[in-house]
Amino acid sequence: MLFTGTVRSNVDPFDEYTDQEIIDALKKVHIWEVKIDEKETKAKGFQGNGGMMQKGLNKTQKKAAKAAAAEQVVLSEDQRKLNMAINDGGSNFSLGQRQLICMARALVRRPKVLLMDEATASIDELTDHLIQKMIKTEFTETTVITIAHRLNTIIQYDKILVLDQGNIAEFDDPAVLVGKEGSYFAKLIKENGPEFEEKMKFLATHKEIDADQLSPANKKNMSPNANSPAVKDFEASKSDEENHNLLAIKDVIAKDQGESNENSH
Repeated sequence: MLFTGTVRSNVDPFDEYTDQEIIDALKKVHIWEVKIDEKETKAKGFQGNGGMMQKGLNKTQKKAAKAAAAEQVVLSEDQRKLNMAINDGGSNFSLGQRQLICMARALVRRPKVLLMDEATASIDELTDHLIQKMIKTEFTETTVITIAHRLNTIIQYDKILVLDQGNIAEFDDPAVLVGKEGSYFAKLIKENGPEFEEKMKFLATHKEIDADQLSPANKKNMSPNANSPAVKDFEASKSDEENHNLLAIKDVIAKDQGESNENSH
């Protein structure tokens, strides 16, 4: 929920954090680069800064004055973004942008328990992937409880609770549920087609891999094969000191693939 005020007052309503902490939070939820009205983005003090370039200054003084003016313009732009007006309920922002600002509010406060009810429902899939990656890295000391209709939003959570007509149908690790015979969760995944099912199984059993690391070209090849493009992409994205972990992953994947091939014969 957003309130009448500014971007800053909505992220930090009790004025407890610095401008830089708020800016960092807004950047991490991918809302900092919002489109601001041209009238607001135009640096009002630019002409005044130009006045510092007075006749009579030597070359060094002019260079220093120009650098100082440029710094003032950058800082004032940050201030204008933080002071950007938000109407009642955030009506001058899209629904997805409102959700991201609320996410920034949670990020800057870093609560012990965070409850999100369809927090990314109006955000495009790519941004949703980035937000889930941010949640994994930034809320390591927070218990995150998420209510979501997007299965890929929760596929890498520690536990998934499935409700059926208000009753608990199942509760387990997503990697267990996706491979469980008769599972409600597995059934929901299957309803989205074999391509989606393979991708979800891959992500559920490989939580080290972020969904945004899987290139669009590889989304059709999520089978658990040690030589799959998805694994290769992941390996290339990791530093050398982390690659030893991949060897164990690839051995397990190769073993699974071998057992699968034997069963098919």
